Amino acid sequence: MQLTKLQQTALILLVIIFVYLFFSFSLYRWIIDDAGITFAYSQSLAHGFGIVAQAGSPPVEGYSNFLWMIFQVPFIFLNIFDPVVTPKIIAGVLFIGLLVLLLSLFDKKPFGQRIVIFTGLWIAMNPSLLIWFNSGLENSLYGLLFVSLIVTVYKKRDVVTPTSMILFGLIVSLLALTRPDGVIYAIIPPIFLVTHSFLLKKPTGILPVLRKLTWYVISIAIFYGGYVLFRMVYFHDVLPNTYHVKGGPSFDAVISLISLDEYVISKAIVFLTYMFGRVEILIAAIFIMSVFFVYMLFRKRYFPIVIVELLFFGLSFVTFLLMPDDWMPQFRFATPAIISGYLLFFTTLYYSREILAYYNKRAKKIVTVFAILISIAAMKSFSETLSVFAKSPTAPFSYVSRIYGHKFNAYADSLGVTNGSIVTPDVGGVLYYSNLRVIDLAGLTDKRIAQSFNSNPADVMNYIFDEVKPTFIHTHGWFAYVLRFDEDERFTSNYVLVDVFEDRYIAENFSLTVYTGEFVRKDVVKDIPNYQQLWKDLQYYDTAY
Repeated sequence: MQLTKLQQTALILLVIIFVYLFFSFSLYRWIIDDAGITFAYSQSLAHGFGIVAQAGSPPVEGYSNFLWMIFQVPFIFLNIFDPVVTPKIIAGVLFIGLLVLLLSLFDKKPFGQRIVIFTGLWIAMNPSLLIWFNSGLENSLYGLLFVSLIVTVYKKRDVVTPTSMILFGLIVSLLALTRPDGVIYAIIPPIFLVTHSFLLKKPTGILPVLRKLTWYVISIAIFYGGYVLFRMVYFHDVLPNTYHVKGGPSFDAVISLISLDEYVISKAIVFLTYMFGRVEILIAAIFIMSVFFVYMLFRKRYFPIVIVELLFFGLSFVTFLLMPDDWMPQFRFATPAIISGYLLFFTTLYYSREILAYYNKRAKKIVTVFAILISIAAMKSFSETLSVFAKSPTAPFSYVSRIYGHKFNAYADSLGVTNGSIVTPDVGGVLYYSNLRVIDLAGLTDKRIAQSFNSNPADVMNYIFDEVKPTFIHTHGWFAYVLRFDEDERFTSNYVLVDVFEDRYIAENFSLTVYTGEFVRKDVVKDIPNYQQLWKDLQYYDTAY
């Protein structure tokens, strides 16, 4: 029975969705704790408290994914939001939307469905995309918008109108509102317009180009500039607070990239090997694409879709190389580079297939068999990487929620604490569930700590002990090493230990013995001699995630 085109499309979608769900299953209980920060802001907004981390907190832009934060608000408002389940469902729907966009990109190509099948399967198998699509963070939305920009640029290539430029500006603005580095893609539509106007067709003159660029700039000024203006008025800052903590691409990073220093080359090789699963597949991919591009140049056969994909991959890859290293593993910032890289590779592979078939009819079958074999090899490598991550996922939201959210809520109740506060570096699950005022030791939701932690740690300590005077303190790892609570007289005099342990991170990385853990302000427990036992009685919160 011959399937209709619609049935073929539906079958392709179902197969890829099944692969995505199959590989995602090992992550069904996990989202990363940082997602809880975004959800805490969504929760505050949904409940009418404004865009704040907690009710009554000062406005601080402690998220870097405004559009994703807004996405969650209606679900919380309607009381149908689960912080683990709902974001995964949304991500799954967005993934399907991404596949539909890819199909629309090749709707008139006889071999387009094959490109989408392999590109979609590799996206559905890639550990980085699977992990971060399922993390509760914005990557799925970011990926969808990125692909929508690719599709729009390609589809509008022959008729670039003011309306097209406004649409480009809208999509670029949405990308930038989903993640700050998305603003880099604002340079693609102007490059495309100039190239289209002066190189790929008869010159149209400078004035029509300037008029179209003006519409583009106006649209970005309205859609993205409007939010920047809102940020300045509401948060009293030009940049998100997360920038003060994490930074962004630096001048040194640009110099390193231009000079191709050892660090940049190493970062690129490690990423590309990860992206293709095995170094042998990477070498084959580089060889195939190199031969194809040489063929294009010598034969002067330029395929518009390949040029568009190359432009997007090149820019997204450079952006990834410029981004500072992130504490979260599995290439969280590489979503656009991975998607466009797969799209570029399989497009060049299948164009090569058509070219080779002109000389040898067997080439079509050989290329298809090759694509299947490397997909099987990559699947094995990808599944191993995903399995290792799933056994010990990064900073689980559910774990942080129990240990530093629910457990401290219960402990505060057992001590009779009202209007209490807690200082902790892990705040996603805490902000979402805690009844205490939360002071973010990492600084993401606290402007004072964000601006002082790296440059003036003493000011952070003055802020904590002289101004905040928290009821509880939890400290560990890098934060304990930098601030050294145990060496501050205000800490040793005014706080007593609840539970303490030798910090393995500090011991392994700095060869120092530092004791970290949970502490309570001395005046809170002066009449409660069994305060340590009360904490031990809450051990049922300490179960693995």
